[in-house]
Amino acid sequence: MKKIIFIVIMVIFGCSSKRKGTEQNPISIYFMPSSGSSAVINDSIKLADYLRKKTGYYFMPVIPVSYSDVLDSFSDNKADAAFLESIAYVSINEKSGLTPVLKLLHNDRSAERGLILISSKSRIKNIHDISGKIVAYNHRLSASGYLFASYMFKKDNIVPAYEIFTGSDLNSIEKLLDGKIDSACVSENTWNDLLKKNSSINSKIKVLEYTDYIPNEVFCFRKSFSTQMNSEIVTALTEYYKKASGQKLLKELFSIDGFTIAADEDYDGVRRVIKTLDWDIYDYLISDDIE
Repeated sequence: MKKIIFIVIMVIFGCSSKRKGTEQNPISIYFMPSSGSSAVINDSIKLADYLRKKTGYYFMPVIPVSYSDVLDSFSDNKADAAFLESIAYVSINEKSGLTPVLKLLHNDRSAERGLILISSKSRIKNIHDISGKIVAYNHRLSASGYLFASYMFKKDNIVPAYEIFTGSDLNSIEKLLDGKIDSACVSENTWNDLLKKNSSINSKIKVLEYTDYIPNEVFCFRKSFSTQMNSEIVTALTEYYKKASGQKLLKELFSIDGFTIAADEDYDGVRRVIKTLDWDIYDYLISDDIE
């Protein structure tokens, strides 16, 4: 935790009068909120070291504990770049202005679906049977584990009796296996990864329904960031993934299979769902501390 605090302090008190990318004023890259495990910290530092060697610029990785930290840092021009989940990208872009450059690929795809899971022994036959049942979600800023499933329920006038947030897809699946809930809303990527590790779970849980496709996480820059530096960093990142060492590190950091070009319009579907649900997304961002 001391490393995280130290990084944030450097962002706050960095000398803004120095040229960006120098040792005195490094390029700050925010990673997705995390509890700050030593593995995440070490891998983010390794990525920053590689980018420095490849581009000649100095980088400072920041591991925030919540998206409110990221929102504040972009609003104050203290954040230069970030890896963001789709909901966070849409809301922070609306507030501060971002330039999306790369989408992260999972299982060689740039989008995924949310899954509505039930027990194989469940009497639930279709999505309408979810009304009056207990449903588990990941967290409020999870597009696949909450937002798009909630949108489906609202669209079809489905009202669960009770809804809980477990903090992760795996926690939701565990509660479903234990019979503590009737349905779990999770990420397709999480489910597919779990099946690869334990195919027998497919006999205990089944997919009831799929949501619409959701764009994956995005790597982006603040609008005012140098386009030349932007281009050099993007080139360095994409080239890094071509190396075995780069694939290993990026897999550990993000569980990804590479990058593809991102565009702002890729996230219009997320915007439409947020608007339909009439979300005050900033309240969620401010309150979303990582356990």
